[in-house]
Amino acid sequence: MTQFSLPSAQTTNVTLPDWMVGRITPELFDAASNEPDRPADDLLDLLKAHNIHGHDVVDGVERLAAKGEPAAVAFMEQVTTVPDWVDWELIAEGRRAWIAHMPFAAVAAINTHLLASYLSGRASHTLIATGRLRSDAWTRVVGESLTLLRDMTATDDALRPGSQGWRTLLMVRILHARVGRWASERAERPAQWGRAISVLELAFARVFFTAALFRAADNLGLGLTTREQDAINHMWRWADHLLGGHAAFATENAKQEQELYDLVLQIELGSAGDDGPALAEALLAAVSDHTRIPRTLIDCWAHMAVGPEIAGNLRIAQPAPALMAPMRLASKAVFTAADVAYRLTPFLRPARARLGTHLLTRMVSPTWGFEFKTVRARE
Repeated sequence: MTQFSLPSAQTTNVTLPDWMVGRITPELFDAASNEPDRPADDLLDLLKAHNIHGHDVVDGVERLAAKGEPAAVAFMEQVTTVPDWVDWELIAEGRRAWIAHMPFAAVAAINTHLLASYLSGRASHTLIATGRLRSDAWTRVVGESLTLLRDMTATDDALRPGSQGWRTLLMVRILHARVGRWASERAERPAQWGRAISVLELAFARVFFTAALFRAADNLGLGLTTREQDAINHMWRWADHLLGGHAAFATENAKQEQELYDLVLQIELGSAGDDGPALAEALLAAVSDHTRIPRTLIDCWAHMAVGPEIAGNLRIAQPAPALMAPMRLASKAVFTAADVAYRLTPFLRPARARLGTHLLTRMVSPTWGFEFKTVRARE
């Protein structure tokens, strides 16, 4: 047994798998909770001095690097240097597995990544400090998440340096750095949570996109294979590197990613107090209002996607068994049938990938789905 004693949680005794021993420690958690994404943070004063922000930010950093500005040069070197572990074919496989399972992927992104992130007190405090409880905030946050996913998975090469997905990740990274500095310096942040959007929070964000999605796939009846999970995990490992993730929290496969997710849940579950349920309520109410889907059905989907423990911790209303049971059966029947069809018709997979990209693009269209708006961080 390894004891995790953190300021942000009660003492937690956990058994670590072999790959974590000596690598994932309470000391690492505490240090990472106070560590910003240094290369991005070092850019902020430079960007402010040159009035560079919004969609132009990556172009601006490239121009500054070309002029020899040290912070911009260091940042661009970090994001254009491809580590030896990157496997472009595996990343392409992850992209194809993700996009071929639309619209499941979008449902999972909303119901797992966002809801799971509300379990963490440190993440919930940052979200509330940046206005995520406002009634108009949720179409934006969903639109931002789906836009990032669209650009990451637009083509097999979407994450190579210089591509659109790569550029979108860097834009998000710099926005995170701006918001993290603002929230840490100006919001009334409890010391126990450390710095807002620290490298620890970045690691949490990744596992909420990956391991939580793998759990949702099982819960909803979509049988992602081990190879598909590993490929999606590898895609996100490279994305996490571009977003400033800490190398110590990187995982080599989906099994390790889910073990890290279990550790995060053991340490963070319940730490958000009333903040997590308030954020979950704001999200689910906004999604119901925007889609016109009855709230009871939205709550059913949430329970099925994240599971009873997380749903209970976030105080998501428990639907009546008379509704929950047939919804669960219908969900598993639909997703299992879709998955079987996907396995039995490999010749249709390119067409399904094109359809998935089209659906994701339509979902972030301002005339049809969730609108994406560029947000200029308060400075």
